[in-house]
Formats: sequence, structure tokens, C-alpha cells
Amino acid sequence: MNHGAKLTDVDLLRELHAALAKFGVQAQTALDNANAEVRRASEFLERQRAYWQQEVNRRQEELNRAKADLSRHRWIHDGERVGGSEKELLVHRARQRVREAEEKVEAVRRWRRQLPQAIADYEGPGRRLAGMLEADLRGMLAKLEERSAALDAYLALLPPEGAQTP
Repeated sequence: MNHGAKLTDVDLLRELHAALAKFGVQAQTALDNANAEVRRASEFLERQRAYWQQEVNRRQEELNRAKADLSRHRWIHDGERVGGSEKELLVHRARQRVREAEEKVEAVRRWRRQLPQAIADYEGPGRRLAGMLEADLRGMLAKLEERSAALDAYLALLPPEGAQTP
């Protein structure tokens, strides 16, 4: 009964090492990209908040101008509804545009309130993965290197295949 170890595929350890190292690089890149996306999302929501708040103000000014035009038109015609339907329609549309912008502001506020929780939900697992990549994976790679070197040294001591052993 032969109890000797068969060490013919030391290269498989090297392949495993290479695959794990590649995974580590890809995983770190993915984490970096995810962190950048989190920053971009925060910045995007801030830009959207500022834009839509400015739009509310601008559209409110448009509504005020449309109301003033309608009021002037009615004043000129002593309150009669002569030919004012176009101006009333402009006021109606301006009100709709103001409401739309206010809805956008509220939607952005909701997203800004929800974003910190979404970030926290991501950051916990993200930190764990980063820690695993930093400590555990590096440790595994170091052990694989040590074991490969030890096996190479052991194989160097063996007689060549086919050689007669005394």
C-alpha cells in the first residue's frame, strides 16, 4: 500500500492563487465604483434639489405675470370676460407648471431622506467585503504562496520520474 503524496499538479495552486488575486482586484474595483456611485447620487440629488427649487421660484414668477396680465385685461374690460380665455388658460398652465415643480421638489426631498438609509444598507456589507479583501484574501494569497513554495522545495528533493530508488 502506497501512502505517498501525489504532487503532480502544484500548478493548480498557482492557478488558484491567480484566480483569487484577480477576484480581489475585481471586487476592489467594484467597491470603488459603488462608492463613487454613492457620491454621485448624493451630488445629483443636491443638484436636483437646487434646480427644482429654482424652477419653483421661476415658475411662480411666470404665474404671477400671467395673473397680472389677466387682471389687467379684466380691469381694461371692467371685469367682463371678453376675450380673456387665452389669458385664463395661461394662468391655468402656469399653475400646473408651478405644481409640477413643487412635486419635483417634494420627490427630491423624499429621495434625500431615503438616501442615508440606502447608503447605510450598502456600507455595512461593503465594509465587510473590503475588510475581507484587505485581510482574509491577502492572508489566503500569502498561505497559497507559502504552500506552493514548500511544495516546490519538496518536489525538488524527489528523484526524477523513472529513476530507481535504492
